[in-house]
Amino acid sequence: MSQPWLEPYVKVIDENHGYVEVYIDKSELAYVSGFFLQLGTNAKVIKPQKVIDFICKQLQDTITHYSS
Repeated sequence: MSQPWLEPYVKVIDENHGYVEVYIDKSELAYVSGFFLQLGTNAKVIKPQKVIDFICKQLQDTITHYSS
């Protein structure tokens, strides 16, 4: 998934691996969290914890939505 706003921060390790190192403004946490949530298990957020917490909350809300 190509994202021009993210490309300057992508560090490629090899053909199948890499990471993103970028500082994000607090006002962008929801957007960035939503983006990484869309990637599912193809990506893993290591920090900041606020992004991880947002993703977990969204997933819990989705499970609750479909469980009732």
